[in-house]
Amino acid sequence: RVPKATNVAIRAEALDESVSVTTFSRCGGEALASSGSPLQNVLFTTSAGYGDLWIRLASRSQGSRRHNTFTIDAALDVGSISGRVTRADNGVGVSTQVQAYVEAGWSYRTTYSNEDGQYSIPDLPPGSYRVVVPYGGDLVGELFDNHHCAGGPPFGCSVASGDPVVVQDSTTTPGIDFQLVVGGHIVGRVRLVPEGTPPDSATVRILTPGGQDVAYDLIDPFGRYAISGLQGEYRAIAGASGREGQVYDHVTCVGPCSAELGTPIVVGPGDDRTDVDFDLPRLGAIAGQVLDSLGSPIPGATVGAYAVSTGGFIASATSSADGAYLI
Repeated sequence: RVPKATNVAIRAEALDESVSVTTFSRCGGEALASSGSPLQNVLFTTSAGYGDLWIRLASRSQGSRRHNTFTIDAALDVGSISGRVTRADNGVGVSTQVQAYVEAGWSYRTTYSNEDGQYSIPDLPPGSYRVVVPYGGDLVGELFDNHHCAGGPPFGCSVASGDPVVVQDSTTTPGIDFQLVVGGHIVGRVRLVPEGTPPDSATVRILTPGGQDVAYDLIDPFGRYAISGLQGEYRAIAGASGREGQVYDHVTCVGPCSAELGTPIVVGPGDDRTDVDFDLPRLGAIAGQVLDSLGSPIPGATVGAYAVSTGGFIASATSSADGAYLI
């Protein structure tokens, strides 16, 4: 049990076990914070500002119970990180999200800068952190110090590549500033073929060359889309209901679209790629009937369609009372 208004840090280490760490209020048992498993190092802080806390540590053995250690530090002396987020082109402050990551790579605490760009991340246990501004509208996200991170981690950048920011007991680490550059844009339109008209709705996704999503946009009534704050090499995929998906540049997908099939889209600071267009063809159909060896219909049979090239599942249908199906 920990008295109220006390900062609590829990460290759990289990090299070969599944670990669960949960804090909950005495009256009601509501979980306030938890860390899933398996993890080698679990560290979080919770502020018990409205009543006593009870802390439960549990492990489920996957083998031997050696190496298990649990440590609770109550009334921990915590520090903070402060700085300012501005535009690189004119020095104007930016109001946006700022995140502190622990060295293990997971987000520990999030805050927001004010209209002047000033921010403070409080209640940080002593240690080393990576700080990132993941999104900035038309600006490119940044990992401290001056590492571009368009779209934020983990796909826009690797948290481990950032410069460490050290926090000490009862002190503020100042000057962790960000100057965000204006990003490039990917702009285009989506049309249906052979109609030549925009679909009622469609989604355009921007991905890394490895296929991780970075950003997306929904088309407007004229089939147009625009995605900003980009810098680097990307692939683009469009999809609409009842239509075959497409990877830029006009590669039709049979089944799920793969970014590996796409043409590279290179976007530099301030660049506008305005020609990333898509023309989505109609989906075809397969129809038939399921009969037994005597020629009688078989209702309720499942018929599946698979891609010849990859063997991947595409769609399925269930036969009706007369054995008919339509995929």
